[in-house]
Amino acid sequence: MNFDTPHHFILTTSSIISILLIIYALRNRHANGAISFAWLMACALVWSFGYTFEILVESFEAKKFWMRFSQVGIYGSAYCYFIFALQYCGHDKWGKGKYLVPICLPLIVTLILIWTNDHHFLLHTNVSLEQVRSLTVIQYDRTMISLLFIVYAYFLICISFFILYRSYKHSIHPFNRQYVLLITGLLIPVISMLLDLFDFNPFAPFAPTSIVLIFSGLFIAWGLFRYRLFYIWPIARDQLIEKMKSGVIVTDISGTLIDQNPAASEIIIQDFRNFGQGPLTLGHNWYERLDEYEQWKKSYSNLREVQIEVSPDSKVYYEVSVSPLKNHKGEFIGHLTTLMDITSRKWTEKRLFIQATTDYLTRVHNRRHFVDLSRSEFAKSLEKQTPFSLMIIDIDFFKSINDTYGHNVGDQVLHQFATICSDLFEHDEIFGRIGGEEFALTLPQTSLNQAFETAKKIQQTFEHTELTAGIKLTLSIGLSTKEENDTFDHLLLEADQLLYEAKEERNTIKTPSTFNL
Repeated sequence: MNFDTPHHFILTTSSIISILLIIYALRNRHANGAISFAWLMACALVWSFGYTFEILVESFEAKKFWMRFSQVGIYGSAYCYFIFALQYCGHDKWGKGKYLVPICLPLIVTLILIWTNDHHFLLHTNVSLEQVRSLTVIQYDRTMISLLFIVYAYFLICISFFILYRSYKHSIHPFNRQYVLLITGLLIPVISMLLDLFDFNPFAPFAPTSIVLIFSGLFIAWGLFRYRLFYIWPIARDQLIEKMKSGVIVTDISGTLIDQNPAASEIIIQDFRNFGQGPLTLGHNWYERLDEYEQWKKSYSNLREVQIEVSPDSKVYYEVSVSPLKNHKGEFIGHLTTLMDITSRKWTEKRLFIQATTDYLTRVHNRRHFVDLSRSEFAKSLEKQTPFSLMIIDIDFFKSINDTYGHNVGDQVLHQFATICSDLFEHDEIFGRIGGEEFALTLPQTSLNQAFETAKKIQQTFEHTELTAGIKLTLSIGLSTKEENDTFDHLLLEADQLLYEAKEERNTIKTPSTFNL
């Protein structure tokens, strides 16, 4: 062996560096991409180690052995490039299990053919020793099969860079710096390999690619300290978007569907059955699907973010967010639409609203909600100058019902009373329980004469209706109506005072003194 060449020192140094990088990567093996990086450096070590001895040994057979040994690192590094890109960008499932064998198979076949080439010469022919400058190297001719395997190896490398570049395009600052560093570090050895492959190597016959790969690994390792590459890693678009439960739809300026995630397609199929024809298909016009949803369709004419609620069947609810998309020049290029299922939230809100506004026993409006709704209707009445009446109803002798039959029966009577009253009214009336056995009824667009007829109808209904335990009710009613410059609070107070007068007589209706029966 000849140890007096400078190549020996360079190759030995690079081998030591690769060993240190492997150790460092394995110590951080839980970090994303660290294991595949360690394998890449292991391939570089095999490559460098084999090439070192290929140069140092003198016999033809020994040189062929170490050349084949280094080929393991060369072809293995192509696969490690691919796996590293997958793992770092969050697509590591493609480098595992059932996908692993078909990806590895061509490389395994290549290595088998390399080690058995002396028996079939399918990869290399005319293998010989040649003295070039100070080095004795092996020269050979590549066969077409050999070129096919080389093309496959470079294909894996190209796919690796495509994966990294695609993730770079979807990344944001400061994560994009990581991709720039990785792509730069991994690209330099590839350039060196291409120069050597096409006989443009300025250092020929010495092939420095294994050394370049190791020093590129050192450059990437520096990124471990500078940017903590394997710890602070951006979540890939596919992993984030494809696994989102919310639907994501991307359209261009004309409304053509150019991207969607599985959740979007599932939402449209399951919950928007009348939403156009069939499932979403890329390339079709998205706006044509929105003819039944005018507000949703109109939101695409805005150049700002719009959020609306959409309910296809009143059973499910979606929050639709439409955001404009712009390129790096700030030019509008399309819209991003997200569909978030808010059904659970809406039903919770409805349940809480009902609890806050409904009397728990009778299921009609409670006092606060009754007053709020009535006050709003009163304001409309003032604005439109329409009639407005209000009555307060009290169940006569209700205390004796509780005393005689018990509070359970009393509660049933209140519930039945509220239910029967609710069935008597039209849609515009507002009915609520305002306390104990007292109920109130607001009658928008109703004169006092009409309100009086309604009050008599209520009284007569319960005079002829048997409730729980055969109980029949009589009612005392105070009735007021809006006058000029009146207020709702005054109207409510007047009805309450008239009710007090009615309760003195029982089973009667009291109206303002200005009203003539």
